[in-house]
Amino acid sequence: MQFSSDGRVTAVFFAHPASLAISSGLSRHPVIGLHNKSNKHGMPLLDMIGRRLPVIFCIAFAFLSGETEKDYLWALTRLKSLYGVCSAELPSVILANRCIPCMNAVSTCFPSAASLLCLLHANKAVLRYYQPAFTRPRQGSEA
Repeated sequence: MQFSSDGRVTAVFFAHPASLAISSGLSRHPVIGLHNKSNKHGMPLLDMIGRRLPVIFCIAFAFLSGETEKDYLWALTRLKSLYGVCSAELPSVILANRCIPCMNAVSTCFPSAASLLCLLHANKAVLRYYQPAFTRPRQGSEA
């Protein structure tokens, strides 16, 4: 956990031991998924998801005080330390949404990993920003 100077909890990182055991068998397959939803305390949740074919599972979670590069770096540093505890090879590929602070933290914490844009988030961005340009307006029906 991370605390402010007045003793208030500002971030929480947690992982289930079984997930750590599974992730120790991983090499080169972790995926980091960012959820922008917050809990009732306004803390964004960062899911760190692993993939071991054919199973996708959660490695760890972090409730963060915000969505700054410092917040993501704190969580990713803890994730990196878990790989050390499990003697697992660090990820070679990390998928994330196009959150610039998160992408910067990924490149700082895992410099040798390829940072890729999650296809789901790319598709959502295309639909949101470019679909209107390709949609024809409906023509009124003639009576």
